[in-house]
Amino acid sequence: MDRRGPTPRKLSNGLPPLEVLDRDGAIQETLEKAGGDTRRRFLGKAAAGGVATGVLFGGLGAFAVAQSGGDGLSDITILNFALALEFLERDFYAEALEEAGLEGEMKTYAETLQEHEAAHVDTISSTIEKLGGTPVSKPSFDFKDTTSSADSFLETSIQLEETGVSAYQGAAPAIASKEILAAAASILPVESFHTAWGRTLTDGGDLPAPEAFTEPMTPQQVIAAVNELGFVEGGLSLDALAGPASAQGGAPGTAG
Repeated sequence: MDRRGPTPRKLSNGLPPLEVLDRDGAIQETLEKAGGDTRRRFLGKAAAGGVATGVLFGGLGAFAVAQSGGDGLSDITILNFALALEFLERDFYAEALEEAGLEGEMKTYAETLQEHEAAHVDTISSTIEKLGGTPVSKPSFDFKDTTSSADSFLETSIQLEETGVSAYQGAAPAIASKEILAAAASILPVESFHTAWGRTLTDGGDLPAPEAFTEPMTPQQVIAAVNELGFVEGGLSLDALAGPASAQGGAPGTAG
């Protein structure tokens, strides 16, 4: 008789389901604590200053920097990776509001997302400092002609938000700290809400959620995709995001 038990099931994208990833219940506990909020109120909190993520990231001042995760990246490197992406998104929306001639719901969309990304920047930056790390400096950006019109803005916005979802999803397995993992889990759905909202604004009124699953991207894949866009002057690399090894709980990550 085979006593090994059933093989743990996996989702179609190869990842295990939530009950496997969240064995200690950290993610579920976080969701239960926020149980009284509707999605609209949750988004409103993020726009008001990152309250939802701030509650989760806050209180970590005495938390020791965790050991490097499965990809050899420390939690601080992963946070700096997320911070660089949030800088990019925040500044993209700020520039679009100035140059793309947005009106109506499209303008509301850009204003709301810019506020959300600014809240993420502030929260992630303060968390890195609380963990003894140094937040990466904001890169210089050149968004080409993607902020020159409403159409080009929206197309690029959806692409960036989709990348953000895949980036948080892909980085999650490498996060050693369950507190930081739970906090990242609070940002990921907001990025998904952004993507869904943007899709409804297209000329054809695309489906907000066309697929049952999203595909994760590793930090290296995300950096390659961002560098291909050419928005970051000088490009991004994990080496530049790693910072001093003494603050990493391990050696810096390798370049993407």
